[in-house]
Amino acid sequence: MPYQLHEHADYLEIRVEGAFQSVVHFEAENPAGAGLFRVLLNYEAVTEITVDALSVAAQAQLAEELGYRVAVYAPRPALSG
Repeated sequence: MPYQLHEHADYLEIRVEGAFQSVVHFEAENPAGAGLFRVLLNYEAVTEITVDALSVAAQAQLAEELGYRVAVYAPRPALSG
């Protein structure tokens, strides 16, 4: 799962591309290292999904527990839910 990190003024954008085969892992330490705890997961360029939905849900719960605010952009119907 190729991805790119883009730091914006007040949030971190993670752009996922191609086949979505693993979840984005949130750890206790801020991934941007600059106090950015707002995250946009941009799935606009995803072409295939093979990851288990329960794994995605577990990481979303962990992210919330760690204080992250996560938004998801997924324009295709196959990626919503």
